[in-house]
Amino acid sequence: MTRPFCPRAGKFIRKKRTRSSRRGVLLEDIEREVTVLRDINHTNVIQLYDVYENKQEVILVLEL
Repeated sequence: MTRPFCPRAGKFIRKKRTRSSRRGVLLEDIEREVTVLRDINHTNVIQLYDVYENKQEVILVLEL
């Protein structure tokens, strides 16, 4: 159920350039998180509204 106005938050996740890099998150892990959030519809779990991606990061638009 979508409310007329629902504040949203952006979660910025930096992509890992290489497996050996210590900074960032592997794209596989980001995809898993997106899949789980899209599949779950429960009042106690934040809702995922949209996903944006650029060269360096993935932005998840979430319920606040």
